[in-house]
Amino acid sequence: MDFVALAQRARMSGKRAGALFFWLLREKKTQFITHATEEEAGRMIKEHLYGKQVRQRQSQSENQQWGSGQQNGQAQSTEYTKEEQFVIACTRVAKKHRITDPFKLAREDGWTRDRWNTTLVSYEAKQFEQLQRSRCKENADE
Repeated sequence: MDFVALAQRARMSGKRAGALFFWLLREKKTQFITHATEEEAGRMIKEHLYGKQVRQRQSQSENQQWGSGQQNGQAQSTEYTKEEQFVIACTRVAKKHRITDPFKLAREDGWTRDRWNTTLVSYEAKQFEQLQRSRCKENADE
């Protein structure tokens, strides 16, 4: 990985990339590897091993996007309200951006803490019911 990361670092520098790459290797200058070059090197290695990843856009209904619909071939009966879908979206964005309290995102949209907590409890209750149903089905199948 360091080899490819150093090569990427040398490529990004522009002038005399080959000479820079040789010097980085000879002097074992791995401290010059940045996070960006390491990420790019990892992407290049994966692309070389597994081929270029082509994302295909799947048409999903709004219910499937928010967790209702079918999962693993089984129909789910859980339907989420618009407010619960908003809570789900805020939670996902908060996790992605490492925000500890997803309510901060909702507050920017005019939500109160009481409204957030009520909707969050409703969403979590539906999640718990769904989990219980799936466990009951697993136990019944055994």
